[in-house]
Amino acid sequence: MPCAADRFKALIEANAQEIVRLNARIKDTFAHRGESAEQESAWRSACADFHARYDALAFPGGLDGAFDRLLAGDPDTMEATVCFLGSAAVFLSLGLHVRCVLAHGEARAAHRGPA
Repeated sequence: MPCAADRFKALIEANAQEIVRLNARIKDTFAHRGESAEQESAWRSACADFHARYDALAFPGGLDGAFDRLLAGDPDTMEATVCFLGSAAVFLSLGLHVRCVLAHGEARAAHRGPA
């Protein structure tokens, strides 16, 4: 039976591949969105799918609330964070994903105020 770290790493990599696939679908449909109402609908659908699924795919357990769970000392979130940072190379194809995640955390911390 794989350990928690192995499960998190596999989940992070699978989720990264799905984010890349969803993003590619947006790019593919974007190029043809002006050709017809159906093409525009396909592009809008691709965008909606990406945005609807991003939070769950961006970080194990969901990106929204991850920093609160981390600050609360949730062991699964801590393990997922270590695995995520160790797997950051997976996200290089996503451009600024890691920076966005870190910026999200900084914004959440600023919103919470001083500790």
